[in-house]
Amino acid sequence: MRTVNIVDFCELLSHGEKIGFSWNEAHQFLIDDNIIDDYHSRDYSIGDFKEEAAKSYKNKYGFSLNTIKLMKSFFEKYDVTSITLVYDK
Repeated sequence: MRTVNIVDFCELLSHGEKIGFSWNEAHQFLIDDNIIDDYHSRDYSIGDFKEEAAKSYKNKYGFSLNTIKLMKSFFEKYDVTSITLVYDK
């Protein structure tokens, strides 16, 4: 199991651009789905972003399909099973 810490969420936005989203579009849906939080660190695992669950009942977090697509792709590209988005003052 490989975990990565992300201190600058621009990594996620840059990855979003590589898979077809604009920077602003990715920023907006990640904010809307509370992936990016300006005040708290957050832990996520690859299991939190299952498309099948999203299509049937969204999922336990209520992520949009765009968030699931971006995050799942990020996990796969960097071969990680969990990430921590670190709040850095």
